[in-house]
Amino acid sequence: MPGFEVAPGDGVPFAGGEYGTFFRFPQKDLLPRLSPRVRNYFAYMFKQGEADRARQTEAEALRPNWLRYLEGPPDEALLERQGERARNMWCTAGFLHAAGLSVAPDGRIRGRGGVEAVPLYAFDPVRVRCGADGRTEWSPDPRSRDRFLFHVRDVERYPGAMTAALGELLGSLR
Repeated sequence: MPGFEVAPGDGVPFAGGEYGTFFRFPQKDLLPRLSPRVRNYFAYMFKQGEADRARQTEAEALRPNWLRYLEGPPDEALLERQGERARNMWCTAGFLHAAGLSVAPDGRIRGRGGVEAVPLYAFDPVRVRCGADGRTEWSPDPRSRDRFLFHVRDVERYPGAMTAALGELLGSLR
């Protein structure tokens, strides 16, 4: 699935768009919504990326203690530090779609057929043509049953709604 919208020669900007799945959020918007064990899971993963990893002995690196970490006290300092960082996300909508789910513009997760309002994004049927020069072009085709293009219906609300949906999903894990 496309992460960004990219015009030829423009490179890849870290910005969302009408046909890109990318969104970004401050981790502090999500971490407090998680159960203590799920927060500890993320803390363990964050810790692996921090400088403490360089100080691990070879034996510690070979003996993962993630289960013990889940059941231990939360590392609030680590979670606060990481909470200030932005998290880049791609393809969340694709995973939800594969699970038969969709997101409403207010961030609620619903079954694809059950979103009361127009969904935040859709997979529009398209026709795709690849020219001899390798350029791919697409055009809307309501009759297509096997080719679809990801399409954000509300670009302004997409990042916040997707963050809320991710919070709902991860917040349900105990």
